[in-house]
Amino acid sequence: MRLVVANTESIEQYLAVKNQVIDYHEQILAIITGFERTYLTPKEEQYLNDFKQLVSEKLEIQSYFSNLETSEKNYENSVLRFNSDFERVFNDLRELSKIQLLEGKKLANLSYRIKARSDIWLQFEYAVLFILLIIISMLIYSSRGFKDGEKIKP
Repeated sequence: MRLVVANTESIEQYLAVKNQVIDYHEQILAIITGFERTYLTPKEEQYLNDFKQLVSEKLEIQSYFSNLETSEKNYENSVLRFNSDFERVFNDLRELSKIQLLEGKKLANLSYRIKARSDIWLQFEYAVLFILLIIISMLIYSSRGFKDGEKIKP
């Protein structure tokens, strides 16, 4: 969206990309709505709400295209306002991304610990099975010895 607006060189081009920019804005809002349905930590939820508020209210696309007179000064002011508002949205998105990366690292560490614990239990189970195998084989061989010994005595 920002690149489309940044590539305009005149007010005519700026007004020509209006529908394209509005479509991008609606797509962004749809993605945010989909993201809201996922599990979010309280900090993520706070940043996402701030981000959504910025995108839906502060970055209201219609306002950049309305009340434009065909003067270069209004066009330049509108582009500058659009860029500064977009920069705020990018900053919130960066912060949300940082939180996502931290949460991902936490989950990766947690899964590593769970796997390590599972590996330890697996080794313990192998050791117990091996010991049980030895005990069972000793019982089998010792019971054969008793049977053989009983036959010789009579």
